[in-house]
Amino acid sequence: MYLLLLSLYLIGNLEMVAQGPGGFQGNVRGGWELALTEENQISTRFRGESIEGDLLKGVSIEFFSPDQQEGPSYIIQAPNCIMDPVTHDAHSPEKISLQSGDGGVQMSGVGWHWSHGSSELTISNRVTTVIKKAYLESATKPQQALQTDSNITVQSRQLVFKRQQGLALFSKDVSILDPGTLQLNCQTLTLTLTSESSGFREIKASGEVAISLLAENLPVTARSGRAIYQARPDSEGQLELIDAPSWNHAGGASGNGNLIRMEKAENGTQFVVMGQAYLALEMQKFDLKSNPKASLEQTSEPVIVHSQTYSLNNDEVIFLNAVTAVQGADWKLSCEKLVSGWNRETSQIQYLEATRDVRWTQSSVKGEVITSCNRARYTPGEEEDYTLELEDHASVTTRDYVAKGDTITMEQAGKQQRMHVAGNGYLEMPVDTFNEMRLFKTSGAPASQAPDKTNPIKIHADQYAFADGKGAFTGEVHVEWNDTQMTCRKLDTDYDVESQAIRSLVATGEVAFQQGDGVLTCHSMHSWFSPETGQLEGAKAQTEVLMEHPNGKASGDEAVFNPLTQLIELKGDPRILAKLPSTRNDGGKYVLAEGGRLFWNQERNRLSGRGDYQIQTLEQAEKW
Repeated sequence: MYLLLLSLYLIGNLEMVAQGPGGFQGNVRGGWELALTEENQISTRFRGESIEGDLLKGVSIEFFSPDQQEGPSYIIQAPNCIMDPVTHDAHSPEKISLQSGDGGVQMSGVGWHWSHGSSELTISNRVTTVIKKAYLESATKPQQALQTDSNITVQSRQLVFKRQQGLALFSKDVSILDPGTLQLNCQTLTLTLTSESSGFREIKASGEVAISLLAENLPVTARSGRAIYQARPDSEGQLELIDAPSWNHAGGASGNGNLIRMEKAENGTQFVVMGQAYLALEMQKFDLKSNPKASLEQTSEPVIVHSQTYSLNNDEVIFLNAVTAVQGADWKLSCEKLVSGWNRETSQIQYLEATRDVRWTQSSVKGEVITSCNRARYTPGEEEDYTLELEDHASVTTRDYVAKGDTITMEQAGKQQRMHVAGNGYLEMPVDTFNEMRLFKTSGAPASQAPDKTNPIKIHADQYAFADGKGAFTGEVHVEWNDTQMTCRKLDTDYDVESQAIRSLVATGEVAFQQGDGVLTCHSMHSWFSPETGQLEGAKAQTEVLMEHPNGKASGDEAVFNPLTQLIELKGDPRILAKLPSTRNDGGKYVLAEGGRLFWNQERNRLSGRGDYQIQTLEQAEKW
């Protein structure tokens, strides 16, 4: 129950005041005041300049909070109105203004009705609300008011202000402008004011919500069914868009998700998309396996990224959890975290950096290229150029090869493609990369036997690199295929990209070649293959050459192998010790050839020579 105190302070002439059909009746000049109290505290105070009939002029209505009696929490001001003396409801078709006691919130409009019983003010037309940003944190922390362009302005066609609940309900063509930060449009807006009467705690927008970020570093527009802004003591607050939110960047990027969160930070606006997050960015087409001599067509298809969440931070987009990225049917990337540098003006990707369980698959007419690692970084260059760096258990799998290492770097510069593998390097190629490399006829097997197609060629090295079909393996090099193994300190390969076949192999440094029961050691060995058939055409071993197998052994400074004739030519102090078939069941005899140029026919196990050479038979094999 309100205790009503009516005091009329009259200055000038006073005519009788009575209650009429519309409200107060009579004339009062010089000012008047009406105070309403509750529990011995003022709750509402009405003031005016005059009363003319039932029209109150120069009206102000002041509202007081129980814990704030020294001044009003809100003040209504109107040029005139009609007020019911019993209910104290008031209304007018003219202008009205409402502001917080400290001036932090100001509302105005045309045509209004005040319901005293429910403490609700309704403004019917042309509503403008100004919120001074200096008062947003709390009324207990007053600051000097900022300039006009630092105020938040709300425009709408209607407003219902519920004083007791601290709610301002805006409706019909609502717009909010925070200069330099954002503009928001919607159909309904609920503003929850702080208990201290200045600023607000929460804003809820609904119905065709459209937001434009006005910051130069993030020119983004967004749409959703609803938006919620919450003031936070540790920041300037955060804005969340829900109900099918989507956004577009001025440079062409676009995305959506279950929720979009915007928050102002020291380095600019933080923009986060959460829940089934989607983003489209522009990126040039690139090919991990194209023929470097062929021109690469560009694509206009954007890169589409899905993740659980992503955030736009200045020049980076950070995607987290279950990330997948695709560019049409060209390639697909999956990982747990993806960071994309992007040009804000064009939405072009500047780089991609993927981490944790990275798998990047590219499709082409020549088959798939699959890369995997725990960290990958892609950096585009001019036109078709790029660099792709793979780290931590890196691997590249194609139809033509499997490459593994601690790190793998793939580059394209102009028409040249390069690949470098470092740390525990491994390369696997189909065995028909070259048909076979038979140097020895051992254990009765024909030298021209067909290779086992089920076993790939495997090369281990500390590191290796490929460019223009030429490869270089260094460190502890180990090659194996079928029954053949080779070790050396360095291995150079020449690979024909068109025919996908090896043209030559050059092994240097502590070369050891083992095939079946045969062993060859030397300082260097050069092998060359037919470009048409892939068959071994010849091999040359040089410097401290030593060969051993059950049919004999040989040494010299140089050995040349002819796989078609199975003829081995030795030069440079050559020696050959061949075991001849037994004729007397006495274990057989040996033939020793020395000097000049020696020839060893493995197929027939016969020796011959040219120049100053000697051949003799031995009962026992010499020990070299």
